[in-house]
Amino acid sequence: MPNILFKNITDGQRNIENKIYTLAKNKGLSSEEIEPIPDGVGDIKAYCESSPRIMWILKEAYDNYVEDKPAGGEWNLYDEFDNENVWTIPTWQVIAYIVYGVRNEKHWTDMPWVSENTSMVKDLKSVAILNMSKMPAYSSSPTDMTPQYEIWRSILFEQIELYKPNIICFGGTFKYFKKDLGLSDSEPIDGARVYKRKSQLLLDLYHPQQRTISRGDYVDNVIDCIAKWYNH
Repeated sequence: MPNILFKNITDGQRNIENKIYTLAKNKGLSSEEIEPIPDGVGDIKAYCESSPRIMWILKEAYDNYVEDKPAGGEWNLYDEFDNENVWTIPTWQVIAYIVYGVRNEKHWTDMPWVSENTSMVKDLKSVAILNMSKMPAYSSSPTDMTPQYEIWRSILFEQIELYKPNIICFGGTFKYFKKDLGLSDSEPIDGARVYKRKSQLLLDLYHPQQRTISRGDYVDNVIDCIAKWYNH
């Protein structure tokens, strides 16, 4: 399975990247000032060999501005994890703690600080990280991203099928996917925002930069959820 998956993802990721640029052009979203930010997996071999295979679906990325409008793009999201200072970005910090905790069976108080172990963030290259919108955006997302979801829905579901994740963590994005995932009439299991879809575990989470609970509690809640409900 890993070897087949590796080949499929290697070929499929390039194909989807081309589709992202084509769709952006056909929809009039790209121009001389702005191009898409494709996403997916940085280290495909490590992703295929990881257990569980984890996917995060976030909202959108931002890059630059021209006359107060989003601009930039034409780089791959997963390449960001090679940048020297990427560990300073709060979203990547939180996801790195969760992935580290899941893989090493540790909780928040047992983990090293990401600032002292920056390889934790580079390990995110072995995680599938998608944005619901593939275009550069403002630094804060709109309350309703239905228009962006409608534009990119077919590609998003192609990505979910391609990467075959065991666990999908929706960071403030689950409500857009629920019906199309066939869960419109489903209740979460155990009274929590946890769903089962075939062999996949789906987590309806706040965005990693949420301020509802402490960072440590957020990290531990996700780790405990996966430990309880993921069937190895």
